[in-house]
Amino acid sequence: MGTATVVFSAWVMSAALFVLSAGSGHVRRFADLRATIARHALVPQRWRRVMPHVLLLSQIGVSCGVITALLAGRGILALFGALLAAMLWIFLIYETILYRKRRGYSCGCFGRDVPVTRVSIGRTAVMAIVTTVGVPVISVAEFVPSSAQMAMILAAGVTGALVARILPEVTVSMAGR
Repeated sequence: MGTATVVFSAWVMSAALFVLSAGSGHVRRFADLRATIARHALVPQRWRRVMPHVLLLSQIGVSCGVITALLAGRGILALFGALLAAMLWIFLIYETILYRKRRGYSCGCFGRDVPVTRVSIGRTAVMAIVTTVGVPVISVAEFVPSSAQMAMILAAGVTGALVARILPEVTVSMAGR
């Protein structure tokens, strides 16, 4: 169970760092986030004013909760992990609808104007599935990582988050050649 727990921890760490990175982009360009949500026209008008605040606070709060729980090895992972999984499934649904109804539109993540693609939807799907499966595995194991395991989880998590972040852009760039 030890190796599987470390691997799932690294995957979940990647998802949490990825969501935190997306949230930090919203902090840098908050006014753009509001405009992006309005331009999508997928959220009811009455929610458009509060939605950017809810999105930003949930991205940062939940991802920081998961990161802390993974590194501290404490019982709050089940709660924050479930919230992260739910958030990723909601993002997946939103991205899919955006891709189908407003092809070529950016989701606004990372404070950048990069269109949603099938690759970005696939990336979100993988993160949602792995988080949904991984959090219960880690939680049931009552995993408390050693210092070496923490370093591996963090390094793998950072690497995974970076790859996940640039993957859609790289594939679009390569397809354009």
